[in-house]
Amino acid sequence: MKKLLSVILTIAIAALFICPISVSAANDPTVEVSSATVSAGDEFEATVSLKDNPGITSMKLKVEFDNDAFTLNKVAYGEKFAGNAQEPEKLESPVTLNWLKPSKKGDANVEDSDVFATLSFTASKEAAGKKNITVTYDPEDVYNTDETNVTFKVTGGEISVAGADGDIPSEAVTATGDEKEFGDYTGKEVDPFTGESLEDDDPDVAKAEEENNTKDSEKSKAPVIWIFAVIAAVLIAAAVVLVIVKKRFSKKPIE
Repeated sequence: MKKLLSVILTIAIAALFICPISVSAANDPTVEVSSATVSAGDEFEATVSLKDNPGITSMKLKVEFDNDAFTLNKVAYGEKFAGNAQEPEKLESPVTLNWLKPSKKGDANVEDSDVFATLSFTASKEAAGKKNITVTYDPEDVYNTDETNVTFKVTGGEISVAGADGDIPSEAVTATGDEKEFGDYTGKEVDPFTGESLEDDDPDVAKAEEENNTKDSEKSKAPVIWIFAVIAAVLIAAAVVLVIVKKRFSKKPIE
């Protein structure tokens, strides 16, 4: 009897450890813009990379930056995407990166987690301070061979530009939309010390943020509910086994 109880408790404890591991195993697909520290007047590169790419056949991104601070000299697509990419119509913000792999339904998706594009800039001599490079996209422009939209989160890049004296001035910087799904980036000026917005709130932006927060909350609840469901199932099964065993051992032998 004691041995049976020990086995049941072992199974229940194992379920507690296994469930969280399986929930946290997957990583979110992400578009990541690199950051850098440069001097005014320097040439530098910023990469737009894909992380944990689940497989796509089309991606169209809009890259935004400060035209007064940076001059975009060239855009070079990554090796995995160069063959089917479209050159930007203009080399100024916002610049469009457009890639589409000609394919038929059922063809293989491109699943490479690699550099999507490299942007070559020159920082102006008056560009001292912290400047951001951000990315946005229309959800309908990112999909796989089954024509199913694929959602990516975004990590914006920050370029710190040192002035002639070698210092980087402290100033209010533009929010990058780090770890947000596309459509969340507001482009507002924020106080670097308090993080508070320096602009009036836009009702449409506030509504969009509220909807995204609700979606994130629902997503975060799902793994917890699943974990408790598994634990409950294990405990119920253990209780049933105990009842059956108890009845079996409580029966008196026939004389």
